[in-house]
This record gives sequence, structure tokens and C-alpha cells, in this order.
Amino acid sequence: DTNAALADATKAIALNPRLDNAYTLRAAANLYEHQFDKALEASTYAISLNPQNAKAMAIHGAASLMRGKTDDALLDANSAIQINPKLAGPYLVKAAAQLSTGDTTAAMANINRAIALEPGLPIAYTVRGYGNLNQNRLKEAEVDSETAIKLNPKSAQAHHLLGRVHYRQNNVKGSISELKTAQKLLLQIGDTAGAKAVEQEIQQAKQSQGSN
Repeated sequence: DTNAALADATKAIALNPRLDNAYTLRAAANLYEHQFDKALEASTYAISLNPQNAKAMAIHGAASLMRGKTDDALLDANSAIQINPKLAGPYLVKAAAQLSTGDTTAAMANINRAIALEPGLPIAYTVRGYGNLNQNRLKEAEVDSETAIKLNPKSAQAHHLLGRVHYRQNNVKGSISELKTAQKLLLQIGDTAGAKAVEQEIQQAKQSQGSN
């Protein structure tokens, strides 16, 4: 519950304005809600309070990546891994950045490290699913997306991934259904830009359906 997390963070900050973990909690909630600028702000402040805060670095890296700053994301991820190599998040950020540059092999290795460290992390399976999709391993991508959805049914990213997988599997009806679910979830968290981008994919799928 991100609202509860934000409320807890606000209370903790009110009690101790220099508690870095409270700003990390706020940044994590902001990231989940796709409020990337707020996530950057909160994680930056957390790091200023505690330069050894690996979780805050990973969040900063993830938010940087969503703002198109791949080099910053990789720098944050590598720094966080040096501080705490047993934390799953930094490996995921590194993997996502590597996927964005086309380095799928290296990305998959980092994703699997993250899953080994934290097997119940939904986003890990979503990121691995995109890696499998990039390698045209459609069945594996489907299993990863379904695992992510089982762990977190409200993951717009996981539903989006499954929609893309179904499209590649020529299951256009299933693709449209999953993409609409992803769009609905994005709108619920106020990510209108993301929802608009998904709408374009829905229309593309519908056109494909009509041409068959």
C-alpha cells in the first residue's frame, strides 16, 4: 500500500528530519507510483544524509533510467552493489539499464542474481520477461510475466509485458485484454503518459486483428 508507505515516511520525517531510511521509503513509494521526479528528489536527499544507503542509490538509479539517464542508472547500480552486494534492487536496475542498451546477455545474468537474492520480487520477473522477449523466448517471457502478475496483480508493467508477449504469439485478443489492464492500472496511479503510450499499442493490435 503506497499510500500507507508515504504516510509512514511522512510521520517518520516529522519525528526525525534527518532519518535517511524515511526518505528512502518515500522515494520507493514515489517510484512505484511512477512519480519519478519525486523519487529522484527523495532518494537524492536520503543519499545526502547517508552516502552508504544502497537502497536509496538503487531507487535513484531506477528513477534516472525512467528519465532516460542510462549512464546515471548504471553508475548508481554499480555503486549500490559495491556497498551491499546482497541487495537485489541494484542488480535489477543494472539489468534494466543493460536491456535498454541492447546488452541482453549481461542483463539476464544480473536479473538472475537478483532473483537468487530475492525470489519473491515481482519486478524481477517482469524485467527478466522483457529480456526473454528480446531474445524471442516467448514461452519463457510468458511464464515470467504470469509469475510477476501472480506476485503482484496490480503490476502494470507485468500486464504490459504479457500483452506484448501475446501479440508476438499472434494471440491478439489476449494481447488487447492485457494491454487494457495495464492501461487501467497506469491511470489508477496517474501515469497518463504511460497510459497514452499503451493506447497506441492497443490500437496497433486492433488494426492487426482487423487485417487478419
